[in-house]
Amino acid sequence: MSAPRMMFYHDGRHPLIYMYEPPMQREEYEQAVDELLGTPVDALMYSLGDGRTVLHETEVGELWGHNVRKWPHIIFQRAHRNALNSIRKGEDPLRIVCDRAREKGIAFYPTLLVQQGRRSREEDVRCSDFRFDNAHLENGTGLAAWYNERDLIALENADHHTLSLYTADGYQSYFKAADGWHNGGGPDRLCLLPRQYTSTWNIRGPLSFVHLYFTDQHLRQLAEQTWDRSPLNLSVDERLFADDPQIALLYRHFLLQANWHDTSDRLTLSSASTLLLSHVLRHYTQVNWQLPGVTGGLAPRQRLHICDYIEAHLDQPMPLSELAAQCQLSEYHFARMFKRSIGVAPHQYVSQRRLALARQLLGNRHISLQEIALRCGFSSASHFSNRFRQAMGVSPSAYRTSIS
Repeated sequence: MSAPRMMFYHDGRHPLIYMYEPPMQREEYEQAVDELLGTPVDALMYSLGDGRTVLHETEVGELWGHNVRKWPHIIFQRAHRNALNSIRKGEDPLRIVCDRAREKGIAFYPTLLVQQGRRSREEDVRCSDFRFDNAHLENGTGLAAWYNERDLIALENADHHTLSLYTADGYQSYFKAADGWHNGGGPDRLCLLPRQYTSTWNIRGPLSFVHLYFTDQHLRQLAEQTWDRSPLNLSVDERLFADDPQIALLYRHFLLQANWHDTSDRLTLSSASTLLLSHVLRHYTQVNWQLPGVTGGLAPRQRLHICDYIEAHLDQPMPLSELAAQCQLSEYHFARMFKRSIGVAPHQYVSQRRLALARQLLGNRHISLQEIALRCGFSSASHFSNRFRQAMGVSPSAYRTSIS
């Protein structure tokens, strides 16, 4: 086929799947192609959906809108129902359009919108479970929430270390050893798999994991910042079905309580990942150095500067590394010196200042809750409302009414 002379980009959902009342008919899908007949267009770029969320049958993505609890508009619900109805009838919406294009001699190019969906899981019909269950932190480490059951998994030669905590179930997860299959999983049990590790797992029942991914470079950098020296050799121990109350506490109290994709929780997540890596470095490698003592707090000038800096950046994520850099300290020393000076951990102080600003802004009825959320560093009004209610015992709207 020769190169197309004129291409038409079709955001396949908007003019078609949004427009027709369910159940949508085959000829209505074919209109995406038929409306181009008789024009100079000889190629169709057809949008499948937003990243992993699509409006056709798939085994590698998610059906667009499958996890929505409250539809923000009828057209979004209409799109989901149309796609679902077609799939249940055995008619894949994507194949219908693709076959029609080939029949009419029009080149067909599937496309994806890869950056769509940035609000909370409850607010965005385009949200992907994969996107919300995976996160990359500012220090380069990664988080992933993972559920599985009745599966056989082979892990081979990853270029990173993995620290995994069972958050639910896992009693029927079996590891293949030289002498047979062994299990020992369950809530708060951990597995630490070094890089280049090869293993086979038989998942015979449900399990939920949260993984923290990190590399040798992360551990070396942490060692250099904390002890001002780097280990000559570094190897991470293998652990399967182990108990470590400190790791379980950090996962439960920080990682599982935070919203991985809300800017207001980035400081909490980065603080927790630093504590976890420090624990791994000291207890699961050959590095057995004692943590350096911290006897004093921040100098008066440092304290004044960091408090002013936080106040001026409450609308931004502010990971721990950024705050530590403002005082020219390692994350380890900064966190401990800050708590000695202020009385609370950095993430607690920042949270307090954000809520104080929110209370102040709620006194102005001309400022919307969405704008207040953004000014206070929350990515969405819903996450802001949840955190405000947790701290104050009432919703932002109720608080606004009470002070008016």
